[in-house]
Formats: sequence, structure tokens, C-alpha cells
Amino acid sequence: MEQKKKASIIKKKNEVIGSLKKFGTTIYDQLDHGQFPTINMPSRSTENINYDSALRQYVLGEKSVARSAGT
Repeated sequence: MEQKKKASIIKKKNEVIGSLKKFGTTIYDQLDHGQFPTINMPSRSTENINYDSALRQYVLGEKSVARSAGT
């Protein structure tokens, strides 16, 4: 049981590291091309918040917004 938990933690850690590397690469590429970095994130508007009865909590939907320091 303990071995499965450790494997799950390692897998999740590797997923997070991969996501952070991809994010960093995206920002770096935008800067390298002389652009202001832009990121997309889930919209936190009331129209994009849904209640998940299985989790018994509110979750963000699929809509996203772009944020940039240049605009």
C-alpha cells in the first residue's frame, strides 16, 4: 500500500514539474520574440463556476481569460 502511495506522489510531482517547465518555456519564447508574456487562466466569473456534487464543492468551468502585462 505504501509503495502505491509513493508511486502516486512521484507521478504527480513529475506532472507538476513538466507543467512548470512548459509554462516557463512558453514565457521565455514570448520574451525571446519581443512579445509581452501572456498567460491563460480559468475565468473566475460567476458564469464559469459550477457545483460538483461528487466533490461537494464549487469548481471552475472551461472558460479561460488571457492575462498580459502589455495590455
